[in-house]
Amino acid sequence: MLQGNRWSELIKRGLTILCVLVLIGLIVYMWMQEGIAFERKDQIGAVFNFFIIILLSLVLGIISVLFFLRNIVARFIDSLLAPRKFRDRPAPLISPVKALIKQERYDEALERLDALIETDPETPTLWMMRFDLLSREFNDPEEALRTTETYFVRPGRICSDNNAKLVLRYAELARKLERNNDAIQLLTAELHRSGTGYSRAERKLLENMREALHAEQGTVEKTNKNG
Repeated sequence: MLQGNRWSELIKRGLTILCVLVLIGLIVYMWMQEGIAFERKDQIGAVFNFFIIILLSLVLGIISVLFFLRNIVARFIDSLLAPRKFRDRPAPLISPVKALIKQERYDEALERLDALIETDPETPTLWMMRFDLLSREFNDPEEALRTTETYFVRPGRICSDNNAKLVLRYAELARKLERNNDAIQLLTAELHRSGTGYSRAERKLLENMREALHAEQGTVEKTNKNG
């Protein structure tokens, strides 16, 4: 599954680059034909060639925007959102939850936490606390992973460094459960998502984790194949 996704991404990029090169070649060829038409004083041919050049250039522009400029713009937006003073807002009142956890009243803590999440579902601090509570005190890693997945499919969220922390914790837990592919998919989705507010350092951490998981998964698959 992992290798399939990786090859699919590589094939997609390769086909995109191939399409761009083909379009550039066609545009150059049509310009040559345009020159020939002018030399022959073929007005109909010149108009037709010019129309094709405009059409090919439009297609090339659309492909460039969709597959190349989008990532550049996303990173530019993230760099604007990166400064911490613009990224975080005061978290909901979580001290009662921490007190319940300290008293080992985990069921009550989870109930209180779920109520806070229902009121303020876009705050990553709450989801990270739920992740930690489920993975540690309840020893329920599967539900902890589902908690993270539920949060990151939400369309809106607060720009906070807790987002990157939660992704990395998810990846570490998924690795322990031998679910590297799930972690890689989430990391890839976050790296490709625009407006996340990740700083350059946070993006680097996510990229390094993804590469480590790729390498680890490749080693496991190679070992299984040889075995």
